[in-house]
Amino acid sequence: MRWIAVLALLLVTGCGTMLAGTMEDVTIKSTPPGIKIMVDGKEHETPVTLQLARKTEHLVMFPGGQQVLVRQTFLGSGEHYLNILWGLAGIVPGVVAGIVDMVTGAKHNLEPDIMEYKEGRVYDLENGKVVPWEKTD
Repeated sequence: MRWIAVLALLLVTGCGTMLAGTMEDVTIKSTPPGIKIMVDGKEHETPVTLQLARKTEHLVMFPGGQQVLVRQTFLGSGEHYLNILWGLAGIVPGVVAGIVDMVTGAKHNLEPDIMEYKEGRVYDLENGKVVPWEKTD
């Protein structure tokens, strides 16, 4: 019985990678639909939902060369804090799982992850804000 409890605790560590995953859906819509965009150098047509890696930032180019950077934000999930707590308590799997979550990017979210291009602006549909353009060089 004790082994089952220990095994369960070991399996829960690294939950950021196991539950949140290393990829995240990013949806890009437009009004009107059907505009051509580039995401990380690959062409797509709106509306589109892409699975993007959490461990890197992604560049979205809209008509006219305007760019939006999909940035990493700290996920701060309970799983991540559990890894830290177990690591501080000296439980080795917690430390290992925390490192795995950092390396795979599972400790991050991507933002904005739902956006719409409309009348020359990009709106973050989750937060209701206009997304600022990145400077082009």
